[in-house]
Amino acid sequence: MDQSRRHPPPKRPHPDTLAVHAGQSPDPATGARAVPIYQSASFVFPDADTAAALFNMEVPGHVYSRLSNPTVAVLEERIAALEGGVGAIATASGQAALHLALVTLMGRGGHVVASASLYGGSHNLLHYTLPRFGIETTFVPARDLGAWRKAIRPETRLLFGESEELDKELEGRGHRFCRYADDSNLYVRSARAGARVLASISCFITQRLKLKVNWSKSTVDRPWKRSFLGFSFTGGKRPKRRKIAPKALARFKARVKALTRRNQGRSLGHVITTLSAYLRGWIGYFEFCQTPAVLRDLDSWIRHRLRCLQWKHWKVYRRRKAELLKRGIPQALAHTTAWSAKGPWKISHTPGVRMALNNHFFDQMGLIRLSAHHNM
Repeated sequence: MDQSRRHPPPKRPHPDTLAVHAGQSPDPATGARAVPIYQSASFVFPDADTAAALFNMEVPGHVYSRLSNPTVAVLEERIAALEGGVGAIATASGQAALHLALVTLMGRGGHVVASASLYGGSHNLLHYTLPRFGIETTFVPARDLGAWRKAIRPETRLLFGESEELDKELEGRGHRFCRYADDSNLYVRSARAGARVLASISCFITQRLKLKVNWSKSTVDRPWKRSFLGFSFTGGKRPKRRKIAPKALARFKARVKALTRRNQGRSLGHVITTLSAYLRGWIGYFEFCQTPAVLRDLDSWIRHRLRCLQWKHWKVYRRRKAELLKRGIPQALAHTTAWSAKGPWKISHTPGVRMALNNHFFDQMGLIRLSAHHNM
């Protein structure tokens, strides 16, 4: 009798079993089943020869947690078992994983052919970062196979694209949509159509793509009540304009408040330097908005906070009065302003302080004006 029929090969464990148990054995001392979180940064070697072999990567093991860690190693082995791979490497982010894979395959003089429809982080890595290391990328239309063939060179080492199956489905149905990674907004004409599309697309995602839908973020609503990548839309008398979403504004104000706290013991110039770096990056993203009045209001609010900070630094009546006089404030107004019992926030909105620390003063200090960088 055929030996293979008498002794069939062992069955591959079910994915659920691999997801729970792969890559890990019960603790030999306690019998504990769960994977512990090892917080050690270093490891003990039984002898010098073993240490040398580990450092030379001649034998598997852990040397330093920056390189490998028993807890992370279980995760890596578990992923490899689920995917049927030889091994896996866990990184701190998807961008780090992409960079690690690319630099492993590529070297100076290498060439990549990539889809022009990539997510922002992938595009920036290929277009801006890798050329500094001698790796060039040619971007082609994602669905033009002729362009892909034409762009391939002898030094091409990689064809890079990202899944667009959901995009194809939405375009095939004639929907208007925006999508970035796993976030997407679909726009229809009525709430009834929205409910129908939500049900059908959710079915496509779960049954065809085998992915889960985050129902806590999925709903049918008016465009101006939803946000996408920090943006939303205006309603009312001037609808359909891009605006900064309320949550994004709240995060911005929280960050500015942290940078302009009055009890951090830093000079106004130092605070403005740090703050301007943050403002420059923030407006570089949100300059796409179509509501410049919001940016002007934010500029005014930021200057108000900085006036509070400076007023707090001046501390006492004599110093405050002297600083106001030095900045051209009349004697009587300087006296009443410096002698006022109002707190820093209220006093910073009075004529004396606003004239002494005017907009031109902050421009000279190097403070970024958000409204000046608005391009729409």
